[in-house]
Amino acid sequence: MQSIRSRRLCAATMFAMTVGAVATASATPGPADDRVQQAAIGWEVQNPIAPADLQALVADGTRRITDVHVNSVGPLMLSAVVIHNGGAYAVSGEHLFYGLTVDTAIADFKSENRRPLVMEPYVNTDGTLLVAGIDVPDTGPDARGWQILRGSMSYVVANITAGNRPITLRTYVDPSSGNREYLVTAVKNTENYGWYWYFNVTANQISNGSLGPSDESLIDASADNNTAMGINVVYYTGLPTPHGYYEGWPYFDTSLSNLVQDAKELSYRVLCYTQYTLHGTGTANGETEFLASEGDND
Repeated sequence: MQSIRSRRLCAATMFAMTVGAVATASATPGPADDRVQQAAIGWEVQNPIAPADLQALVADGTRRITDVHVNSVGPLMLSAVVIHNGGAYAVSGEHLFYGLTVDTAIADFKSENRRPLVMEPYVNTDGTLLVAGIDVPDTGPDARGWQILRGSMSYVVANITAGNRPITLRTYVDPSSGNREYLVTAVKNTENYGWYWYFNVTANQISNGSLGPSDESLIDASADNNTAMGINVVYYTGLPTPHGYYEGWPYFDTSLSNLVQDAKELSYRVLCYTQYTLHGTGTANGETEFLASEGDND
């Protein structure tokens, strides 16, 4: 697969990369690890959607949320990827949370024996740093060790626990210090996937495949400064290849509906996506662009 839309930005910017253990996968991922599952499943994208409406959408248990980003605050609006809650993806007791501090969310996970799948930071209208996201019971096939990291790029790179792999990498500006920081959700790498994470790279670097090995799959993405000149991404390598090639390829478009329609026409599904504002030579300043990771869905 190649990017559907040609790239228009090419300026390079600083990035950091850390490589996890590269080994042959030795375990089957649990149902909650949906971005590495490759069975066909019904899916949809909701953008924008109010938290209460998103909760109502999945309340009967036939659907579940696999990715969440905060679109805006005051009122809080989210974007989400939603899939059918069945088959290889079936999870009981998934929970959408929002309006919590990081410390409160972590305390709740521990006291309720749950673990996070996504932690999305945002600064509320009163200047408080809060999080939204998804968690699941830390039991059965989805039980595993987990870790939350927050701080500077150098801090999270230095402090991820050996034997863990990141599943989401999100960014925010700390309202107290004014410094850019990162919020990482990680789990024990039971499957021994190879993994890479890159901080503050360009959309062009992602599109042209220059960041890592040829078998990499895009697992998560978020934007620094809300621009295409600073995107944070997580890649895995060594995933199973039931379709004969690796999943999780990046697609770009200034229309989310185009990305979704293209994916459906090609029998792909959106694994995750992020959005940012275009600024640069030859682009329409202020225009929104979307980056999605897509994989086969047939």
